[in-house]
Amino acid sequence: MLVSVIFAWMNWFKLARGLMTVIVTLALLITVFPIGTWGRIHLEQRFPPPAILPADVDGILVLGGAVNPALSAEYQQLILQSNIERLFAFAELIEHYPQAKAVYSGGSGSLFSQEYKEATLARDVLEKLHIPASKILIEDQSRNTYENIKLSKKLVKPEPGETWILVTSAAHMPRAIGIARHLDWKFIPFPVDYNFGKEMVISLQFQFYKGAGDLYSALYEFIGLLMYKLTDKTGELYPAPIRENDDKGTG
Repeated sequence: MLVSVIFAWMNWFKLARGLMTVIVTLALLITVFPIGTWGRIHLEQRFPPPAILPADVDGILVLGGAVNPALSAEYQQLILQSNIERLFAFAELIEHYPQAKAVYSGGSGSLFSQEYKEATLARDVLEKLHIPASKILIEDQSRNTYENIKLSKKLVKPEPGETWILVTSAAHMPRAIGIARHLDWKFIPFPVDYNFGKEMVISLQFQFYKGAGDLYSALYEFIGLLMYKLTDKTGELYPAPIRENDDKGTG
């Protein structure tokens, strides 16, 4: 829009009209057609939750994102984010598998606030959920999903054949599993933080704000998948479940 205004002031009216036409067309498409909603639903349903969990597991890894470390430090209170379901699922799995290793991976994704680490604060939340701090292994140096899994693997050194569960948001699971496979670490995906139903009927809408928000969220993951593929952080552009004959599963 800014460029089209500049073109108009420079009397390049043909270019200004053409660019504004493109902008308005895209805005109408986003407003009327639920493009972003379709993308988010596809991401969320890519890895379904396990129908049956194994009797025993060796470890549970949850990826950070549930706590805002910088704001929590500024206000001296826990500031939780929208994907708090990761923490609740993590706590439930720890209680279900008391002998399993439990790893919370989350440092800081900020370029300027590396002194505030999410995993340390998450331990406080888990204590409020009656999970003792001594039970939680903390990985607090990661800045992104790739480092979440890479540094967690370095921390726990999983043996071949071990059974691990990976907890993260459903829409984020494809990227996380792709990285784990690339790093040769097998997981049972345990997706949480759903926003849409399995049988949701997608219809026309007239909500630019919602359409733009859903499109942003979907593009964030799809662009992340593309960039991780291009930078050799994952071997698959869009990971999908692998069906195996054993009962452990690898995502």
